[in-house]
Amino acid sequence: AAHSSTHLHTKAGSVSGTHVTDEPEFYSDVAKSVAVNQKILVLGPSSAKTEFVRYLEKHAPQTHARIAGVAAMDRMTDNQIVAEGRRYFAQKDRMEPQKSGT
Repeated sequence: AAHSSTHLHTKAGSVSGTHVTDEPEFYSDVAKSVAVNQKILVLGPSSAKTEFVRYLEKHAPQTHARIAGVAAMDRMTDNQIVAEGRRYFAQKDRMEPQKSGT
C-alpha cells in the first residue's frame, strides 16, 4: 500500500533559534495537513514529538487515533524523513496479519 509522505517541520524552532514549546498554530497546521492520512508516523526531536501527540489528543482526537508510531529523529533531510517513513511502514506492514484473498 502506498503511504503519503506529507511532512512539515521547523528548522530552528523560533526566531531566536531556541525550541519553543507548545506551538498551537504550528501544531494546528500540521494536524490539518496529516488529517487525511490513514496512518501517521510522528518524527521529531526531543519533546517536540510528544508535545504534538498531546496536542492531537486534545484538539484532534480522530487524527490522534491514527498515529501508528512515534520516533525520535533530529536534523534529518527531507529525503531521510521520507526514507524513514517508508522503512517504518514497510516493517509495520510485514508485522500485520495478511488479509485472505478468499
